[in-house]
Amino acid sequence: MTSETKTTQEQIASLNHLPAELKELLETNGILRDYCAGDMIIAAGDRGDRIGFLLSGRASIVLRDEGYPDVSIERLGAGASFGEISFLTGLPSPPNWGLLAETSCRAVEIDSPVYQDLLAHSPAVAATLMKHLARKVIRLDHSIFETKRKKRALQTLISGESATFPEYIVGNYVRRRLADRIEELALSRKPVLIMGETGVGREMIAHTIFKTARQSKQVFLLVDILRIQNPGDALRIPPHESIPIEQSREEQLRLFFGYEETAPDGSRTEKPGYLELTDGGTLLIRGIEHVLPQVQEQLLQVIESGIFQRQGSKVKHSVKVRLLCTSKLAPKDVDEATHPLINALLYHSIVIPPLRERRREIPDLASQYLRRHCRHLNKLEARLLPATMKILLAYSWPGNDLELSNTIKRAVIVSEGSVIRPQDISFDLGRAEGAGKVNLLRFAPTRQMFLSPLFPA
Repeated sequence: MTSETKTTQEQIASLNHLPAELKELLETNGILRDYCAGDMIIAAGDRGDRIGFLLSGRASIVLRDEGYPDVSIERLGAGASFGEISFLTGLPSPPNWGLLAETSCRAVEIDSPVYQDLLAHSPAVAATLMKHLARKVIRLDHSIFETKRKKRALQTLISGESATFPEYIVGNYVRRRLADRIEELALSRKPVLIMGETGVGREMIAHTIFKTARQSKQVFLLVDILRIQNPGDALRIPPHESIPIEQSREEQLRLFFGYEETAPDGSRTEKPGYLELTDGGTLLIRGIEHVLPQVQEQLLQVIESGIFQRQGSKVKHSVKVRLLCTSKLAPKDVDEATHPLINALLYHSIVIPPLRERRREIPDLASQYLRRHCRHLNKLEARLLPATMKILLAYSWPGNDLELSNTIKRAVIVSEGSVIRPQDISFDLGRAEGAGKVNLLRFAPTRQMFLSPLFPA
C-alpha cells in the first residue's frame, strides 16, 4: 500500500456523513481521478453514468455562454457529491452547464449500476442520497431568492428617471396642459404613442407614464432603434443600403423576440429579446418609425395577445409588457401601410409641441437648467442678463428643450463670474443648418454674382 493510496483511504474514511456501506464501496470499487484547475469534471451532455465524491479541492457548478464569462451558481467542497441529478432522472446534463474544477481536485467515482445496486440493498445509502438532494434544493432556493433580490435592485436602478434622462426638465406647459392627458394614458394600461420633434422630452413623458401607471412597473427599459445592440449581439439597425432588407427584418425580429439556434455539434443557444427582458414592466421604443412594417405588425399582435415565439423556435411564450413608443413623425405623416403600429396607436397618443411654439416657458426652463448645471459643474449660482434672455427668446430652437439645456450648459462652462452674458451663448448652428439650409448657388443670378471679377466689391 503506497502512501498515496493510504492517504486516499483516509480521505474516504473522513467522509463521516456517508454510511459505512458506501465508504466501503468507494474503497473497493471507486476510481480515483485527479482534476487540474479549469478542468470540466462534468460537462454538458454527460449521461450520468457515474457518481462522484470530492475528496479535496473546490469545484463550481457553472452556466456557460459562448462569448461571456462563466456564471457560478453553486460551489462544492470536499465531501460533496456530484452526478446524482442525471443518475436519478436518466437525462444528460443540461446544455451550457458543467461542473468546473476551481482548484486542483481529487475525486473518487463509481459506476452508476454499482451505486444503484447499493441503493437497492441499503436504506441508509438511499436516505443519504435524499439528504444530499434536499440540501442542494435548499441552497438553490436561497440562490434563487438572492438572484431575485439583486434583480429587483438592478431593475430599480436602471429604471430611475435620473439615470435615464438626466438632462431634461419638464416645463410648465407639460405640467399644466398635458397633465390630464398623461394621467389618462398612464392609467389605461394600453400601449401609448408619444409624438414630437427631437429634444422635446418625449422619453421624459414616457417615464412619467411609467411612474403614474398602476401596472407594468417591474422594470422600465428603453430601446433606441438607431443605436441599439441586441442582448448579446451587435445589430445593424436601422436598415442600411448595404444590408439586405430581409436581413434587417431578421435582426429586428431577434431584437424584440429573441432567438434559438442549434449548432452542428448539437449544442443549443437561446437568447431572450427585449420583450422577455421587460416581462412585467414597461418597454419604451425610441424611434418606432424605424421599425420595419412587418415587425411593427408582429409587435402589435404580441401586445394584443400576450403570446410570442422566439426566432427559430415553435414554442409559444406568454409575456405581459406595457409598450410605449416615441416618434418624430407628425400625425399627418403617418401611413398605415408603412407604419401599422404607429397608425394603430394614433387614437392613444400624445403630441408634444416644439419649444418655439411654447416660448413662454423658455425663461423658466432656462433658469432651472442654469441652476442644475451650476450645481453639477460645481460653479457658483449664476443669473441670466436681460439681454441674454432676449437672445434665448428670439432663437428658433430646432433642437428644442435638449438644445436649450446644452446651450445653457456651454454658457455655464465658458462664463466668467456670476452672470451669463450674451457672448456666452452659442447655438447649435449645425442642427439649424440641417433643418432649413438653402443652396444659393443653385440660382443663376447669385452664382454669376459670386463668379464676377467685381466680387466682393
